[in-house]
Amino acid sequence: MCKRDEFLKVMIVDSCFALEIMLAAKRSAVGQRSEYDSHDPIFGVERKNHFVPVLKRDILLLENEPQLLALTILATIDESRIKDVKTLTKAFYNLSLPEGRIIGKCFHILDLYIKILTSKGVYLPSYEENVQPATELRNAGVSFCKNGTISFRDIRFNGGILYLPQVEINDNTESSLLNLVPFERLHVTNGNEMTVYVFFMNDLINTADDVALLRTKEIIKGWVDIDENIFKIFNNITKEATLGGFTGNIVTVDSKLNTYCKKRMHRRRENFVEKYFKNPWVSTSLLGGLILLALIVIQIVYTMLQYYNV
Repeated sequence: MCKRDEFLKVMIVDSCFALEIMLAAKRSAVGQRSEYDSHDPIFGVERKNHFVPVLKRDILLLENEPQLLALTILATIDESRIKDVKTLTKAFYNLSLPEGRIIGKCFHILDLYIKILTSKGVYLPSYEENVQPATELRNAGVSFCKNGTISFRDIRFNGGILYLPQVEINDNTESSLLNLVPFERLHVTNGNEMTVYVFFMNDLINTADDVALLRTKEIIKGWVDIDENIFKIFNNITKEATLGGFTGNIVTVDSKLNTYCKKRMHRRRENFVEKYFKNPWVSTSLLGGLILLALIVIQIVYTMLQYYNV
């Protein structure tokens, strides 16, 4: 058997396995009875819950990446009546498109994955300025808000508020990003939206305090308890990665943020709020002082009116 035939055989077997595991997950989700014995080492009910998260990660590995064309061809000759491989894949990875959004042609599962995760937004990075860490932005008066999408391009800055997509951090996050970023480098015509997002988050998260701040705003969620491990994820991915530039004069989120932070008024306002309104005892004392001052002013005015009326 020649190497070409061996490769074709491996691709068919891998694609069949990927389809079968996605179909098994779909049947389980809708409550259908499994075709496999409950003790089956892969598809059995007792083992499936342990293996599916691992298989989800492994299917996204760059070296294992099945082609959607191969999956589609195999699905057409299968008796399971798979209507659309893309829909099956989206259900397997719990991905959904914003209403009205249409995905173009996809060649791989990673390609589909990226296009869904970057389906909305117009964020473009600045290659001349770095974004300050989240805690420094907060000290400069910037507020953080979770937007309503999963698109990593949906990053906006308006009225002193930085809107960010929510990202779930789990055991598969680093592995997924480590494969999504190189995939963009291999397929340059697809863009570099995932790489841009990873670099943005690496700037935004410098310490565990930055992670804790974004976690309180529900921008970062997940069951990874140690915040230090989360900021290391983005730092590790960007160590060997590069970010190409765009052409054109674009007023980016990065430059807007840095311009906003340079204005002393915003920093002074945040310092005032931090000093007098974050602590309830200080707030109460300040309010009491203002009320006392108002009463003194009223008393002075009343005394002067009495004097002139006499």
